[in-house]
Amino acid sequence: MKIHIWGCLSGTEPMPGKHHTSWALEKEGALYWFDGGENCSRAAHLQGYDVRKIRKLFISHSHADHTGGLFNLFWVMCKLNALDRRKGEEPPQVAFELLAPDPELVELIKSQLFFLSGEKENPRIDVRKIREGVLCDEDGVRVETLRNHHIEPDARGRGTSWSFRITAEGKTVIYSGDVRSTDDLAPFLEQGCDLLLMETGHHSAPELCRTWQERNYAIGRVLFMHHGREMLRDQGDVARRCEAIRGKTVSIAFDGMELEL
Repeated sequence: MKIHIWGCLSGTEPMPGKHHTSWALEKEGALYWFDGGENCSRAAHLQGYDVRKIRKLFISHSHADHTGGLFNLFWVMCKLNALDRRKGEEPPQVAFELLAPDPELVELIKSQLFFLSGEKENPRIDVRKIREGVLCDEDGVRVETLRNHHIEPDARGRGTSWSFRITAEGKTVIYSGDVRSTDDLAPFLEQGCDLLLMETGHHSAPELCRTWQERNYAIGRVLFMHHGREMLRDQGDVARRCEAIRGKTVSIAFDGMELEL
């Protein structure tokens, strides 16, 4: 089982060598994909991964740095299908669930895709609204959600933000998404995890490490991602300050990173 980081950047202006947030858990060739920053399909394809092997796709919230690559992700699937046909091969039937806080946004992207590509529902993308609880429990992969306070819903319940806990092969991974504070994650962190993927776009990484130590959370490893200004300004200094608190259990994500679990 592996973690693939397609993009590690928060919603900043474009920066060299870094792209907005997207990552995937790979298990037995299947991809459980989280968020869709603008470079995700290009990053995955150029690293040798067939994006048509997505089993589930989870969107933490609808901000552009987490959804800006969805259209191109779907388009690459269509393009790969067309290339298969050009070679005289029948493309695989691609079907997966996409779970999002605002399904109407994804449906709009889908409608543009099929109009422009001419594909007839391949890929077949079944869009569902995220809810609290267990979203996925199949083939040894369990994904649970926890609503956080990065975005507060409007009067009609639109616009929510989610964190995730993934369990597979006896390992537990927590993905923060974007959160108002580490308190948003407390119900998950109090139960411990093997790996925490934590955003730094809105937080100081050393302060987070200090809080987790004070609360005695049983966090095996921390991978900081969705990098904000402090991390971007001096990654080496931030890493040294975090390691002074947590030792060598802290890593800082980069585009193209692969992590074995």
